[in-house]
Amino acid sequence: MSFFKKKIARVKKAPTKSGATIPLHISKMTLKQVRWWQAEIQPVIDELPNRADKYWNWVLIAASTNVIGRLFTRKPTGISIGIKIGQNFVPVALLQLVSKFPYLKNPEQKSAFIWYLSVAPKEALLQLEGIEIKEDLLPKRLGSIALDTAVVYAMNHRYKGRTALHADEEGGDQLLDWYIARGMQIFPKNDDLDIGIRSIIVPNDGRYCYYSEEGAREEIKEFNPLRS
Repeated sequence: MSFFKKKIARVKKAPTKSGATIPLHISKMTLKQVRWWQAEIQPVIDELPNRADKYWNWVLIAASTNVIGRLFTRKPTGISIGIKIGQNFVPVALLQLVSKFPYLKNPEQKSAFIWYLSVAPKEALLQLEGIEIKEDLLPKRLGSIALDTAVVYAMNHRYKGRTALHADEEGGDQLLDWYIARGMQIFPKNDDLDIGIRSIIVPNDGRYCYYSEEGAREEIKEFNPLRS
């Protein structure tokens, strides 16, 4: 049985500036990939303004999410999205999520929850030492593809696409608006948030977003042409 259980196919290619598509490789995130990202991609992110993933440490993220997720029986899953340049596998997005998470709208139901999502900026990919990537062949829409990957995960793990996340305040209104544009709904700020200990650690500030089952079905339609 494959990682995605062969129910809804993951995105297999991404559009590029050239008009062609480039194959994507989506798999479980490895420690080697995380260490590479921390050394090659994260320093560039740290220099860019208005990045919600600024100063993240993916080595610590992967380790802590694994421990905390298992402690609370949330089944943590790290996912990498990458491209192949010659013999090199180049991660272009990382995604850390957990399952068996209380659904925001109805805690009696379960959902997938995205703890961390990061996309490599083109500035980082174009300056990799020993790896030449042409700018017009860089994969586009990686943030949307990473989000779609989480929704597909939720579809294939019997959550009917129910997916949630918290839009980091470092991303400001721009990040929140982006998630809304992707079809996510905002959990009302004045509603009670019943998601266990996270309700205490990160109280409801009006930045929790979620896909309903209907919203998830609509989301996956957009990328169906890129699933084969």
